[in-house]
Amino acid sequence: MFDYENLHLHWVNRLAAVAKRELAQRFRAAGHNVTAEEWAILLNLWQDDGQTPGALSARTVRDPTAMTRLVDKMEKKGFIERRSDPADRRKSHICLTVAGQDLQQQL
Repeated sequence: MFDYENLHLHWVNRLAAVAKRELAQRFRAAGHNVTAEEWAILLNLWQDDGQTPGALSARTVRDPTAMTRLVDKMEKKGFIERRSDPADRRKSHICLTVAGQDLQQQL
Protein backbone atom coordinates (compact mmCIF):
# COMPACT_ATOMS: atom_id res chain seq x y z
CA MET A 1 0.00 0.00 0.00
CA PHE A 2 1.30 3.45 -0.95
CA ASP A 3 1.84 5.94 1.89
CA TYR A 4 0.38 9.27 0.73
CA GLU A 5 1.32 10.93 4.02
CA ASN A 6 4.97 11.05 2.84
CA LEU A 7 4.16 12.74 -0.46
CA HIS A 8 4.90 16.48 -0.37
CA LEU A 9 2.30 17.33 -3.00
CA HIS A 10 -0.33 15.58 -0.90
CA TRP A 11 0.39 18.04 1.91
CA VAL A 12 0.48 21.03 -0.43
CA ASN A 13 -2.95 20.05 -1.72
CA ARG A 14 -4.31 19.63 1.82
CA LEU A 15 -2.84 22.97 2.90
CA ALA A 16 -4.50 24.69 -0.06
CA ALA A 17 -7.88 23.19 0.86
CA VAL A 18 -7.53 24.26 4.50
CA ALA A 19 -6.45 27.77 3.50
CA LYS A 20 -9.43 28.18 1.13
CA ARG A 21 -11.83 27.02 3.83
CA GLU A 22 -10.27 29.39 6.39
CA LEU A 23 -10.50 32.36 4.02
CA ALA A 24 -14.13 31.61 3.23
CA GLN A 25 -14.97 31.43 6.94
CA ARG A 26 -13.20 34.72 7.68
CA PHE A 27 -14.88 36.52 4.80
CA ARG A 28 -18.29 35.15 5.78
CA ALA A 29 -17.77 36.13 9.44
CA ALA A 30 -16.93 39.67 8.30
CA GLY A 31 -20.11 39.77 6.18
CA HIS A 32 -18.45 39.45 2.77
CA ASN A 33 -19.82 37.16 0.07
CA VAL A 34 -16.39 36.41 -1.44
CA THR A 35 -14.77 33.02 -2.04
CA ALA A 36 -11.04 32.32 -1.92
CA GLU A 37 -11.05 31.89 -5.71
CA GLU A 38 -12.73 35.27 -6.18
CA TRP A 39 -10.26 36.84 -3.77
CA ALA A 40 -7.37 35.54 -5.90
CA ILE A 41 -8.90 37.25 -8.95
CA LEU A 42 -9.44 40.46 -7.00
CA LEU A 43 -5.83 40.43 -5.76
CA ASN A 44 -4.62 40.27 -9.36
CA LEU A 45 -6.98 43.01 -10.53
CA TRP A 46 -6.09 45.29 -7.63
CA GLN A 47 -2.50 45.02 -8.78
CA ASP A 48 -3.20 45.28 -12.52
CA ASP A 49 -6.78 46.12 -13.51
CA GLY A 50 -8.11 45.35 -16.98
CA GLN A 51 -6.50 41.97 -17.63
CA THR A 52 -7.78 39.52 -20.21
CA PRO A 53 -9.45 36.33 -18.98
CA GLY A 54 -6.50 34.36 -20.39
CA ALA A 55 -3.98 36.39 -18.40
CA LEU A 56 -6.04 35.99 -15.22
CA SER A 57 -6.34 32.28 -15.87
CA ALA A 58 -2.56 31.95 -16.20
CA ARG A 59 -1.79 34.12 -13.17
CA THR A 60 -4.19 32.26 -10.89
CA VAL A 61 -3.46 28.80 -12.34
CA ARG A 62 -7.08 28.27 -13.33
CA ASP A 63 -8.50 26.35 -16.24
CA PRO A 64 -9.96 28.81 -18.84
CA THR A 65 -13.41 27.21 -18.55
CA ALA A 66 -13.36 27.55 -14.77
CA MET A 67 -12.18 31.15 -15.18
CA THR A 68 -15.17 31.94 -17.38
CA ARG A 69 -17.57 30.58 -14.75
CA LEU A 70 -15.76 32.49 -12.02
CA VAL A 71 -15.84 35.76 -13.97
CA ASP A 72 -19.57 35.25 -14.68
CA LYS A 73 -20.22 34.75 -10.97
CA MET A 74 -18.17 37.79 -9.96
CA GLU A 75 -19.88 39.92 -12.59
CA LYS A 76 -23.30 38.96 -11.15
CA LYS A 77 -22.05 39.97 -7.70
CA GLY A 78 -21.06 43.36 -9.11
CA PHE A 79 -17.31 43.07 -8.35
CA ILE A 80 -16.11 43.19 -11.96
CA GLU A 81 -17.27 43.92 -15.48
CA ARG A 82 -16.19 42.81 -18.92
CA ARG A 83 -15.12 45.52 -21.32
CA SER A 84 -14.55 45.03 -25.03
CA ASP A 85 -11.11 45.82 -26.38
CA PRO A 86 -11.50 48.88 -28.63
CA ALA A 87 -8.85 47.54 -31.02
CA ASP A 88 -10.23 43.99 -31.18
CA ARG A 89 -13.87 43.39 -30.26
CA ARG A 90 -13.22 39.65 -29.95
CA LYS A 91 -11.11 40.37 -26.85
CA SER A 92 -12.44 41.42 -23.49
CA HIS A 93 -10.80 42.85 -20.42
CA ILE A 94 -11.88 42.15 -16.87
CA CYS A 95 -12.14 45.40 -14.93
CA LEU A 96 -13.01 46.18 -11.35
CA THR A 97 -16.21 48.01 -10.55
CA VAL A 98 -16.35 50.54 -7.73
CA ALA A 99 -17.68 47.75 -5.50
CA GLY A 100 -14.72 45.55 -6.46
CA GLN A 101 -12.27 48.38 -5.78
CA ASP A 102 -13.86 49.06 -2.40
CA LEU A 103 -13.32 45.46 -1.32
CA GLN A 104 -9.55 45.97 -1.35
CA GLN A 105 -9.61 47.90 1.92
CA GLN A 106 -12.20 45.59 3.48
CA LEU A 107 -10.57 42.26 2.64
